[in-house]
Amino acid sequence: MPTHRAHRRRPLFPRCQSVAALLGLIVLAAMLSGCGDAKAPPEVAESLAAATAESALPAPSTTPSVTDTVAVAPSATLTPTASPTASPEPSLTPTPAASATPTLPTATPTATGTATAEPAPTPTLPVYDAAYVADVTVPDGTVIEPGTPFTKTWRLRNTGSAPWEDDITLELAVGEAMGAPEAVPVPATAPGETADVSVPMVAPAALGEHSAAWRLCRAEGCFGGAVTLQIVSRSALAARGPAVELPPAEPAACNYIGNRNPTSMKFHRADCRWVQEMYEGNKVCFATREEAVAAGYVPCKVCKP
Repeated sequence: MPTHRAHRRRPLFPRCQSVAALLGLIVLAAMLSGCGDAKAPPEVAESLAAATAESALPAPSTTPSVTDTVAVAPSATLTPTASPTASPEPSLTPTPAASATPTLPTATPTATGTATAEPAPTPTLPVYDAAYVADVTVPDGTVIEPGTPFTKTWRLRNTGSAPWEDDITLELAVGEAMGAPEAVPVPATAPGETADVSVPMVAPAALGEHSAAWRLCRAEGCFGGAVTLQIVSRSALAARGPAVELPPAEPAACNYIGNRNPTSMKFHRADCRWVQEMYEGNKVCFATREEAVAAGYVPCKVCKP
């Protein structure tokens, strides 16, 4: 424990006590002076002088001297210990969890609806057609002895989409039959192929030119252009003996002239300008318009027969 040194106790407020004493003396002096020439007793005057002198002395210093200083042991300096500052708890901000929604592939919508039945395809009807290619035997203008048998052969091409089967025949359309049957069979022929069609005939006994036109036919009707035959029936007796003057054959009436060229197959009036340009070997004579049409020819668009 710290110890204190003993020191002399001093009165509190010494200056105040002196002032009070001085005031008391002044009051007493004033009272005496009111009484005339009376003089203050010597004791009072002496006390007043002493009080005045004492009040003039400087006030004793209250600062203790070295000898009067109380030796106080230094108290333990308490260094304030900083109270631990509570560290703020870390704010736990919840991290949003990764989206667990799976990414699904985009499905391409498939158009749905009432299925519309496709219309049934329209069946394509077979097309029957034919075209003249060449004279294999007995070309037009051949001279034949009257009554002589011969066989006329034409080469034809199937230009349609339907094959020629056993129901196809070659039939006489117009002209002289010359002893030929009404119809002859045609070999089976695929589209695009050719066939040789032959007809047995006999040269007419009548001298002169003879002609006919034939067409391919089936039960539903004839088709394609007509093929023609033109021969000259003339006797050969002049070669064996004296010359015999044969009367000229009467020319066939040629009111209408057809063009047997397969690319044309048209008939014209005798005075049509196209007749003048026609190849002589392709000309076919018809007495009537009906004969030309029956033979498969079509009318000219210029002369319009």
